[in-house]
Formats: sequence, structure tokens, C-alpha cells
Amino acid sequence: MEAEVDGGDNFKFKVYALHRPNPTEEETSRERDGDLLSVAKSIRNDKDIPTVAIGDFNCVAWAEASRLFKHLNLQIHA
Repeated sequence: MEAEVDGGDNFKFKVYALHRPNPTEEETSRERDGDLLSVAKSIRNDKDIPTVAIGDFNCVAWAEASRLFKHLNLQIHA
């Protein structure tokens, strides 16, 4: 889910709420990882608005998809 929130006083931000299927529900993690990276790219492209990504990612911190998500979005804060 993606939403733009009006926080009042001319402050807006975007929220991505993610729920990825449990790895045991799919034969591979390819589709889950693609969805996560798609959101990461959307966040990166919308760098003019503060953004929060929340949810049950069903992905460990050391997984390649998690590292790519972090890498893609750290660049906008550098």
C-alpha cells in the first residue's frame, strides 16, 4: 500500500506499507525480492518527499534484497 499523508502545517510525507508473503509460500524469493526492490526504486525516485517504509518484509537483514533496498535508499540521504 502506498499513501501520501498530510501531517498538517504544510508537512506531507509518503508511507509504503509492505507485507511480503512468507518464503515458505513461494518456491523462490525472486518475486518477493522484485517487489521490495520496486518499492525501493519508487522511494528513491520520490526524493522530494519524506518517506517511511513499514511492514513485515519477511526478509532477513543480511539477505541480498535487504542490502539492495538499503543501498538504493541510503544514496538519497548522503
